Amino acid sequence: MHLSLRRWRKSQGAHWTERARLLWQARRAQFGVTLGIMFTIGAVWAFKFPEDDGRWWLLLPVIGLVLGGYPAAREIEPRYTFRVWLVHTVWTLIVQFGLVGIFLGLMFTMPKVLTWQDWVRAVLGIAAMAFIVSALWMPVMARLCRCKHPEEARLDRITEEATAISVVKPRHTWLSVSPVANAGALVYIQGLVVTTRLMEVLDDDEVRAVILHEMAHLRERLIVQVARLAGMLCWTILIFFHPVHHHFGSRGLLVLFGAMYGLQRLFTWFSRRLERVADEAAMQGAADSAIYAHALEKLYQVNQMPAVMRGRQLHPHLYDRMLQAGVTPDYPRPLPPGLMAWPGWVALLLPLVLGAGFYIYALGQ
Repeated sequence: MHLSLRRWRKSQGAHWTERARLLWQARRAQFGVTLGIMFTIGAVWAFKFPEDDGRWWLLLPVIGLVLGGYPAAREIEPRYTFRVWLVHTVWTLIVQFGLVGIFLGLMFTMPKVLTWQDWVRAVLGIAAMAFIVSALWMPVMARLCRCKHPEEARLDRITEEATAISVVKPRHTWLSVSPVANAGALVYIQGLVVTTRLMEVLDDDEVRAVILHEMAHLRERLIVQVARLAGMLCWTILIFFHPVHHHFGSRGLLVLFGAMYGLQRLFTWFSRRLERVADEAAMQGAADSAIYAHALEKLYQVNQMPAVMRGRQLHPHLYDRMLQAGVTPDYPRPLPPGLMAWPGWVALLLPLVLGAGFYIYALGQ
């Protein structure tokens, strides 16, 4: 990650959109490094090298990978303290490893011929993953981890003002201590989450405009919420990898992966439409649509997120959202970021090199 940040580090003084573009490539490299290390560990484990009683040290790269993220996070955002970073990291790992663990556990244990017990296990597993992504567990955790913050009164006041405009009253409103400026709607529990950094960066009118955007998501109909949840879980159909391959061969796998890809593309298109509707609600509810546009720009700038992303994301590009609000940015349309900084590619090639080395070693025995 230190190497990935080199170009971003040298871009001091450049326009924020260019720095955000370089930082995005570095962040993607971190993802590549994570995959590379995990695939490498998997290759070492699969080839049973070293012997079974000596493979406990494979946990060390995982621990190092997690702890090694703190210096980079601190360099990118100096407001990160170790405690805040650790809490965010632990919760991210719990959620991600919960999803990945359930998914991999189901996929690798599904037999070639399914019984009714296997179907029940699959349904329960998908239900557990739906429970995680829908954040139904959030009210309990928020109650256990609740702590007072000076900005809570201000957030409650602005939320009440937004409620009068949107005619939607959130069941839960939480203020999360974070150096990342963000807000989110938890549609399945009718909740709002706003970070302390967002409250610091935006004035009252801008906070209200952002909350109006999130409240528009809370107004979504039940069928839309079900479709959104199905889109978030479309990749879970891969748990049937083994039975599909057994019954239908490579053509079945092609259909399975094609269905997942098609559903993912449909979900992206559907989500972008919902985001545009929410943007319209925020602009109509604000005194001036420019308030919402400038609020978005501030959030992207402080979070160092590219104004134009690579490919099709769940949210439209910031540049297009500002134009939709009737505000033309005072800078030309930025280029999208590259796919990934070079250390990420090196890390992804590492397991291939090791796998070839293990294969040659095995042939020589």
